[in-house]
Amino acid sequence: MSSSLSAPPPNTPSSKPGSKPPSSTALPPLLGPFPLLPLRASLTAALLHSCASLPPKTRKALVLPRQLQRKLTHALEGGTRTLRTSLNVTEFTELKDTSPGCGLPLSGPDTVSDILIMVNGKELREVEMARDWIERRRRDAKRSSHSNPPASTNPFDKAPSPDLETYTVLLIPGLSPLALSVLKPLSPAPAILPLPLDLVPFDADLLSLSSPSFLSTTSLHGSTATPLTDVADSVLSLQATFGPIPNVKGVGNKARAVVEKVLEFRNEATDLYGDEDGDDASSPASSSPSPSAPPPTPPPHSIDTVLFIDREVDFVTPLITPLTYEGLIDQIIGISGGYVKIDETILGASEEPDKPPPAPPSTNPFDSAPKKVALALNSGDPLYAAVRSMNVEQLGSFLHAQAVKINDSLASFRSNTRASVTEIHSFVKQIPGITKNQKSLEQHIAIAE
Repeated sequence: MSSSLSAPPPNTPSSKPGSKPPSSTALPPLLGPFPLLPLRASLTAALLHSCASLPPKTRKALVLPRQLQRKLTHALEGGTRTLRTSLNVTEFTELKDTSPGCGLPLSGPDTVSDILIMVNGKELREVEMARDWIERRRRDAKRSSHSNPPASTNPFDKAPSPDLETYTVLLIPGLSPLALSVLKPLSPAPAILPLPLDLVPFDADLLSLSSPSFLSTTSLHGSTATPLTDVADSVLSLQATFGPIPNVKGVGNKARAVVEKVLEFRNEATDLYGDEDGDDASSPASSSPSPSAPPPTPPPHSIDTVLFIDREVDFVTPLITPLTYEGLIDQIIGISGGYVKIDETILGASEEPDKPPPAPPSTNPFDSAPKKVALALNSGDPLYAAVRSMNVEQLGSFLHAQAVKINDSLASFRSNTRASVTEIHSFVKQIPGITKNQKSLEQHIAIAE
């Protein structure tokens, strides 16, 4: 099931210890006819509020599944740099890491005091992985403390104890009996906190719950209560940020069930709080203006309509081969979390122009696979924004025209041997933009080929 807002459309692998999290420089600006920056700000505030009880200055590590890494990057203002600056998170690792120490240092200056583990609290497999990770980490830390005694002979000096590490499990989108039943038996039990992270803005016109198992859970396993409630809760999150949404509609059985839940939540809130004048906010009398009164002016960027479409209404469309540039990239290569992983040999030197081009791919089946490069695909790249919905038959001529345009701009300046200082200064200011456009053009030509 998908949801769409009635707003007009606007024109990295897991980290190793000490490595940087996925870059946030490629985040989309979210500046369209319907700016989503307030939603990203509210998600950032929710994360910081959930972690408010943690010591602010201690070194921390973040452990999370691969599928949550880029979702978190898109959810936060400033990307994952927010974790470093606001929470002092210095280490990042993947939840399934089974190396000694589970991907985190066991000794030395890079050791951490607090470990944050972020999982989907409604996915049993992820919660069990978090429990197993904590048990492995504690075993490795205890083994390390016994095998590496302190250098001092003072009997009062003790080896670092694994009990000094504190564990905090952040459950998305909130606490659940299932997760608590798995984590509470740990001894000592970790701190368990809710993290209301639901709809995340991946682009200026795209919000996602990132729930890949939704269709199988509701259609194959017949479990609809929790997934449909999560979708309805996401509408409440939108209303908390952008104000009441007057029209909520659905196409298909599960979509209509979500609409019923949204209206049920709305009626419960009205019964509990009422509106400011004491009237029922959902009643026709209070929502309809008098014939003589001018129509009320909606708040800026308010959402007029949310439309839910049940995937079961149309199973044919996903089976059709797309003919747009973005659709073919997703079908042939795969887009995940707003990024596509491309072989370094395909992009060549366009990704890092200062480095020599990589060697051509080997035909030896025993050689390791070529390195993958994560490339952001969003409206922050003006060229991609222009071609993402373009038919592939038009793509080649469009990219050729862009290449000619860039070459003409450079040739025009080079041929002007009598350019004034003002003209030279004006062109120099354009060089960063031209270089960026040229790099983007080279990347998309390489992908298209």
